[in-house]
Amino acid sequence: MIAHVGQYLQETSARWPAAPAIIGAETSVTFGQLAEQANQIAAALIDVSPLTKCPIAVLLPRAPATVAVFQGVLWSGHFYVPLDPQSPRERLGKILTDLSPLAVVLSQQDHLHLAPILPPHTSVIELEATLLSAPTDIRKTIQLRMEQTIDTDPVYLKYTSGSTGHPKGVVLPHRAVTDYIEWAAATYQLGPDDAIGNQAAFTFDVSVQDIYLCLKTGAPLYLIPESHFSFPANLVDYLSTHKISYFCWVPSVLVSVSKLNLLAGVDLPQLRWITVLGEVMPTRHFQYWAAHCPTATLVNTYGPTETAIASTYYVLDRAFEDDQPLPIGTACRNTEILILDEQQLPVSDQQTGEICIRGSSLALGYWNDPEKTAHAFPEIVHRKHYPEKMYRTGDLGYWNERGELMFVGRLDTQIKHLGYRIELGEIESAASRVVEIHRACVLYDASRQQLILCYESGRELDRGALRKELAETLPAYMLPRVLLHMPTFPLNPNGKVDRQQLQSHYLSQTTTPNGMA
Repeated sequence: MIAHVGQYLQETSARWPAAPAIIGAETSVTFGQLAEQANQIAAALIDVSPLTKCPIAVLLPRAPATVAVFQGVLWSGHFYVPLDPQSPRERLGKILTDLSPLAVVLSQQDHLHLAPILPPHTSVIELEATLLSAPTDIRKTIQLRMEQTIDTDPVYLKYTSGSTGHPKGVVLPHRAVTDYIEWAAATYQLGPDDAIGNQAAFTFDVSVQDIYLCLKTGAPLYLIPESHFSFPANLVDYLSTHKISYFCWVPSVLVSVSKLNLLAGVDLPQLRWITVLGEVMPTRHFQYWAAHCPTATLVNTYGPTETAIASTYYVLDRAFEDDQPLPIGTACRNTEILILDEQQLPVSDQQTGEICIRGSSLALGYWNDPEKTAHAFPEIVHRKHYPEKMYRTGDLGYWNERGELMFVGRLDTQIKHLGYRIELGEIESAASRVVEIHRACVLYDASRQQLILCYESGRELDRGALRKELAETLPAYMLPRVLLHMPTFPLNPNGKVDRQQLQSHYLSQTTTPNGMA
């Protein structure tokens, strides 16, 4: 087991220097070129920042050179903070302020207009000029800095949306990433003859799996153009043209292909692994991919940002009814799943409780927020003989009769309505069984005491017929009062359904009778 994720590129570039590594829409690099670029970035960082273990903001788009920057940051003894230059300036400003004092930002000419929002005394390293500079042999310095890094030191800091409106920074250590990547590489059995198809933005933790599986196994990483995910027919063509054999995408991408029936008549014999992560995968659409990609193994995975990439996985091994939820499976290596009650004590078999996670995959905590860290990463109270931390996911789940973990929903989407405790995910599951509904999302308006079903379909469905069909599986108190049709759901930058935009859409409809049942 390696202690530093930067070793992956060192070993792979020495073994296959001329092999393609990262393929973007406009540029691509070999493993040897990636290592050379990482060396130049490391040299520039060591020159301006003699300290180690500092956060280095990487304000760059999803491109091959950005992967080199991540590695250069790690080789220099620091850890990286990926930032999207297209993010709202207000969000970037909050993150950069939270990182203050920030020693260095790595960016490029196109994004230097963002300099006014940088904290004072921040050095800016320009990517283009650095990569054009004369190479410096600092291999001994790099090796020393990597040897001084231990596996509990940070590897990256990623910001997620915070409930208070302020982004929260999650700090992951080397051990969490290397442990997961070693497991994933062995499980998916990838090698230089494979091809990984990347969908996730580099600010989203699914991309960590893509990048380090590439650097670990020698399988080239294809950065699929973002536009292809808006035009799924182009996406299917891309899979075929570039012989993508493995991908891990958010479910909404698979749903987009399925609802347009774009795999009909398409042969993808090279596709070996189809994995999903990030939100609930609708069973009907998952089975569509299984039926049309018989050479592929389908895997449903689950894991919050606060644990490295995925914590559980389920390999599709049987047929399901469209109204049956998919398991999220069993724990990945060096991970244990605990199902706990409100007192953080274990529940009985097949009872629902909060999903909590322990093991080497846990984040170190939240940047600059010890109070939030203490709440989310408490001691395991029912194991009294020695202290051990876990992560409270805020998700509800239970073990089914097969010993598989089932996801129920979020603690914060469990509401009290008309005296009943209701899990909004149960209503979403019922709505997803309706043949013409591609995706469903349920909101709750506490002020009006009404449930709102937002549904995505090709046409607006008859309200009476829809309510009648829902009533076949839901009690009267769980029937949504408001039915809002949308041709396509809004998605956030990570490809997940944007609930905030759905809420705004609902509020805009309350002034008219259009959305009312």
